[in-house]
Amino acid sequence: MTRSTDLTPEAQTGALSTLRTAVARARDEARLQLHLGSEELKDELEEMEARWQDIARKQEVVGDTVGETSKQVAAGLRLTLEELRDGYATLQRRLGQAGDA
Repeated sequence: MTRSTDLTPEAQTGALSTLRTAVARARDEARLQLHLGSEELKDELEEMEARWQDIARKQEVVGDTVGETSKQVAAGLRLTLEELRDGYATLQRRLGQAGDA
């Protein structure tokens, strides 16, 4: 299996873009379901939104950096995007449960 840090900068950028698209889709779906959620879930979404805005700014930097710095930044972005993806999935499950209650 190829690690993301072994990819070329162009491949890293493409992989991050694909992951970001998936996270954006999960984010949009969670936001659509938000009206069914509790205040606690709304607070979680607000925290994730702040992280989303931060990651969006940082991903722009990846395309402009080169070499080892790019690999480090890409690895950090990938980790944060994966955490956001998982967080949005959890939020969606909880929103679904709140709607069933």
